[in-house]
Amino acid sequence: MTSIGEAIASASSSDIISFQHQGQDVCLVATLDEVNGGLKWDNDSTPGAAINRHLRTKKWISPMLNDEPRNSFYKTAITKALSSTR
Repeated sequence: MTSIGEAIASASSSDIISFQHQGQDVCLVATLDEVNGGLKWDNDSTPGAAINRHLRTKKWISPMLNDEPRNSFYKTAITKALSSTR
């Protein structure tokens, strides 16, 4: 089993860390620390709130997934990389 500290240390900014502490569900969400820079982990254990907050902080995800020129470029690059390894 991983400790909470190990989970936080190895988590990326797109992760949500969920665990039980003293019988209570705890959900930590990575957010930008606007005062000190970097990430901070906020506890938001309201049902559904952590996922909604997480998605709101990742506003770049939807435009990125719908960026056809970018996706086409990556598809071509991945296809070339795969064909050169055979």
